[in-house]
Amino acid sequence: MENKKVVKMAVLDTNVLIDLFREKEMKFEWILKAVNIIVDEDIRKILILDSVYSEIEGLKKNNNNLSSVCKLIYMEISNAIKNGKYVEYSDVKRNENGVDESLIDYCVTNNQLLITSDTRLNIKYSHRAQSNTYSDIDISQIKKVIQLNKKLEDLDDKNLYEYLQKMFDYRVVDTITYIQVNEDLRFSILVNFIIDNTLLKEDENFISKIKNSIAKTKKGKIGNNILMKNLDKLKGYNFGDLKIEKVSLKNKFKAEIRRFLEEKNFSSFEELEKCNPFKKEEELVNGILKYYEKEEGNEQKNY
Repeated sequence: MENKKVVKMAVLDTNVLIDLFREKEMKFEWILKAVNIIVDEDIRKILILDSVYSEIEGLKKNNNNLSSVCKLIYMEISNAIKNGKYVEYSDVKRNENGVDESLIDYCVTNNQLLITSDTRLNIKYSHRAQSNTYSDIDISQIKKVIQLNKKLEDLDDKNLYEYLQKMFDYRVVDTITYIQVNEDLRFSILVNFIIDNTLLKEDENFISKIKNSIAKTKKGKIGNNILMKNLDKLKGYNFGDLKIEKVSLKNKFKAEIRRFLEEKNFSSFEELEKCNPFKKEEELVNGILKYYEKEEGNEQKNY
């Protein structure tokens, strides 16, 4: 069986660097994370080839609209190379046909990912590499995934309600259903909503690919206490009903709980909770129900 080659670095051409760093804020760290999400591979670093670096250096000396952004790129590249965490630099054998051909030569020979906004260059790279797996990465998609990743990284207990408000307003899921699902699924539903909302108008296959990629690394839970605190901050919803739903399991099986407490000599459900401090209310109720399921099963076997 032939071993699959793994692309380990992403080579950005000059136009891509200029396009990305024209944004108000941009970091190589963000670009690298976005590329990893899009291609769903382990791209270790961004690789700046000397031919691209030289182009940026020349453009920053010109007195035009590009000079300011190229000065910024040149400085960011220099700092990132010194840091060594997200960016590496490499000399490349010059091709007499120009910088573009040098990039293709290097990427094909060293099995590296070339990211370019030049369609002609992309086609030539894809043809030479004999693969279209990583070609034609849209720069606008990189920008959107950068924004998406920033939202997911900033998501915490304090701003959770902002995304819940949008999700419920857009009727992605109703509040009653959302509170009844488990903690992992709550997180997954919210993350998928943030992805859909950020990648509006993108191709469904692309969105699905991003969801699968993020699901591998972005794990989390939304517990009852955190959920309730954030739901209380929302506007236009009946939170009283939600809080009743939270204890509905306990109310629904009052007879079974009372029977269990009497048989095991507990004075109240609260006493049972004190004896099991690491178990949640729902877990205790489910445990009681399973206890009687097993008991009934044993009676049937004896019969």
